[in-house]
Amino acid sequence: MKRISILLSVLLLGVCPVLMTAQQTDAPDQEDSGVAPASSTNVAADSTVKPVGEEKEVIATGGALYNDGSIDYAPAGVQFAVQSQDTGAGVKSIYVWVDNSAMQTNTAPIGFNAEGRHSIAFQVEDNVGNLSAMKTYSFIMDTTAPEVKIISAFKGIQMTNGVYVPADNKFMIIAQDKLSGVKSIEYAIDGGAMQTYNENILLTEKSGMHTIVYRAADNVGNIGGTMTNVFYIDGTAPVVNIGSDPAAFSKDGVNFISGKASIVITAKDADTDVVSIMYYIDNGEAAQYSYPIKLSGGEHTVKAMAIDAVGNESQLAEYKVSVDASDPSAYVEAEK
Repeated sequence: MKRISILLSVLLLGVCPVLMTAQQTDAPDQEDSGVAPASSTNVAADSTVKPVGEEKEVIATGGALYNDGSIDYAPAGVQFAVQSQDTGAGVKSIYVWVDNSAMQTNTAPIGFNAEGRHSIAFQVEDNVGNLSAMKTYSFIMDTTAPEVKIISAFKGIQMTNGVYVPADNKFMIIAQDKLSGVKSIEYAIDGGAMQTYNENILLTEKSGMHTIVYRAADNVGNIGGTMTNVFYIDGTAPVVNIGSDPAAFSKDGVNFISGKASIVITAKDADTDVVSIMYYIDNGEAAQYSYPIKLSGGEHTVKAMAIDAVGNESQLAEYKVSVDASDPSAYVEAEK
């Protein structure tokens, strides 16, 4: 692919300007009709008659063209001029057929309004009636900026004040352009300078509100509007607490509870909701905590951890307790 500069200085003979506009067409390129313009005079081929000089390429002004390897793409506002010269009698007229329109004498650069494929067929007549072969130039006008969106690797949790994601979340920006193709994507984080998007975005900051603004440009210079994505990072793990109901009685550094008491585990998270609490009793397997736990008599160690809505895991909390399931006894002892 290559970008074609249209700032050209070309010798233009016999071209004078009226702006012409044309409608979009999906018709194939026009072929040589073999019919001369009504105002021309056919001249029999003769070795003494100098032929019309070869036309130069159609050139564009007012914007940059982009070629994808097979066809030119043009932005809005570009105008096209047919360049011609003749080494003999000189150019008399340039005749053009724009899209599906009838033949016109070209007197100015040709402008287009509609997005899509267009064609300019052209033929040159010199001052003694020689006609060049008919040629056709086709291009696609692209007036629409790319569509762009941002995708989060983590879906995000909707809370009252906004959407939350984990600290290690990655953002991807996707842009699509239906014609000339996407040339570049730019983004900025939290009011910073715009930078080129080349890979997934991973923020170095942790908890708090963040903003990513982004936009895309296509290969003819159409730039889409700046989009904004506001989100919160939850980089804080839940805090877990293990206790008993009723509260334990502490003696000599040991927490005592009765066999009727329950172990209660609670967890809180500063940003999002706690979605899971797992607990372990002594050396047993992990279990999902749903309601208070009853313990058998004796000494036990209860461990627990919590996970919040974006996947942050708490530290493992530990609670040691001695369950005194025996009822006290009393007796009267007589003095001897």
